[in-house]
Order: sequence, then structure tokens, then C-alpha cells
Amino acid sequence: MLNIILATYNGRIYLKEQIESILNQDYQDFKLIIRDDDSMDGTADLVDTFEMMHPEKIRVIHDDKKAGSAAKNFFILMKEAADADYIMFADQDDFWEPWKVSKAVKRIEQAEEMCGKETPLLCHGDPLVADEKLHTIEKSMGKMQKLNYKRHEFNDFLVQNSVTGCTMIINKALNDMCTVMPDEAIMHDWWLALIASAYGRVFYLGEAGIRYRQHPSNTEGVKNLKSPVYIVKKAFDRKSLKESVEKTYAQAKAFQNVFGDTIDIEKAETLTMYIGMEKMGRLSKWKTMKDYHFKKSGFSRQSGYLFFG
Repeated sequence: MLNIILATYNGRIYLKEQIESILNQDYQDFKLIIRDDDSMDGTADLVDTFEMMHPEKIRVIHDDKKAGSAAKNFFILMKEAADADYIMFADQDDFWEPWKVSKAVKRIEQAEEMCGKETPLLCHGDPLVADEKLHTIEKSMGKMQKLNYKRHEFNDFLVQNSVTGCTMIINKALNDMCTVMPDEAIMHDWWLALIASAYGRVFYLGEAGIRYRQHPSNTEGVKNLKSPVYIVKKAFDRKSLKESVEKTYAQAKAFQNVFGDTIDIEKAETLTMYIGMEKMGRLSKWKTMKDYHFKKSGFSRQSGYLFFG
């Protein structure tokens, strides 16, 4: 059984097209669970209409909670979807190719055959970046952002996230482990990647079958690390670089608070050393980065991490 969870907030303009793309999948053994976080643009009415039109496929969550963020909204949805063998995550403004679900389900089934159903598993892919009209900007977000999708170890995810939430499929074992979503969790996909890499496995799907729509209202837009303008701007933005690294330390501390008593000795040491870097001098920090393979993807990211982290 598969549940697809869709978190919405003031997303009416693109939502109809996204829901229809999910309903038109070549794999149909799923339930679409939607929760709106108190939108003011008619989004809630739209999802209610879809539920009335497709009651066998769509369930809308109505509650009086205000999540206040996409991560918290998805966390609520994960609990609502907890009965499923697998869970996929959908953003409100993208478009899914007809084969997206079938490919993802096949891959995670293969992963469970290899690792066992009791192993927390996450599979993710590389989205196509599109404009507002879904015209292709870049066939690979990974190339555009200079991401290394082969880096799936715990130490990798402490430093940097390479998982895009709207490409994820997770199994029940991973969902059951995500009992809290602390405020320090930078995003739900990053938090899940940390859990999966600490206790199970993360796998790369390849092409994800999604058009990752870019528009003026994006909460998280795609940064183009091929752009010289962007590289120069980031290189001189020391405050932003420092803040981004500090957030990873805070997230690591939160992870230690939640899971520190149960992770294996090697990963516990890695986690402690990463947290400890916050107080280290420059030379000690560089040595720790080298010894524990704490490294970001892309030259500009790594340079900023080395000198301003």
C-alpha cells in the first residue's frame, strides 16, 4: 500500500495541475492524503472539491492545527499516512510524469528485498527544473546545483542535504522512526535522510519523473551553481555561509538529543565530532573535516565551508 502526502499552503495557482498529474499515474494503487495549512487563497476549497470528485483516491485532513511550515505540515501528514508500506511526498506546485510513482515503488521494493522491510529506507531522484509554464530550464537539478547524489553516508548528510523532498519515497520502517520533527530540523527531507543514513540506507533513483517548477513564490528555489554571478555573490556573503553551517550544528545537536542513545558507536562518534567542530579553532576544524570526511559538494560550497564554517 502506498500513501502520497501533499502539503499545501496558498498554492491554488498550480495545485490543480499537480493533483491531476498525480491522479494520472500509470500506477494506481495509492491514496493521496492532503493537508492544507490554513491557506487564504482558496486552496482549501480546491482540495475539498477534488476530494468530493475522487473520494476513492483522495483524503483531505481537516484539523485545527497550524503547522506554520512545510516541514511541520509534512510531519503531521506522515503520521496520518503511517499505515502504508510506502510514503511519497508531493509539493503543491510541481508536475509528475505518468511513470514517476511506478518507478519509485519498484526501486524501494528492490531495496527492501536487498535490506529487509525492517530496515529504514529512503529513495530519491534528480528532478527536471522547469519554469512557471513547465518548460525545461535544466534537465538535471543535480548538475545545476553541483550535487553529488552518490554521497549517502551519515557524515555526508550531517554536512549537506542532497535529497529533494518531492522526489522521495520512504518505507514504513523509516516513517515509524520519525517520531519527532524538532524545530532545529532544517527540512523534513534532510531530517529523514539523517535517520535513514544512521539506521538504514539511502538509494538514488536517477531521473525522478518530476518537473520541479520555479516561480516567484517558491519557498525553496533552485540555486544555479553554474552562474558566475551566484558564485561571486555567495563567496562574499560570509554571514549567510556562517549561518547555514550553524544550522547544521543545531540540527546535529537535535539529532543527538533524539537518537544519541541508540545509534551505533561509530556514528555516535561521528556525530559528536561534527557537533564539536563548532567550538574548534581553524586548524583543528580542518583536521576533523579531513579525518571524518565532512565535505560539501561543489567547489564554491566547499570553499565557503572551509573558510567561513
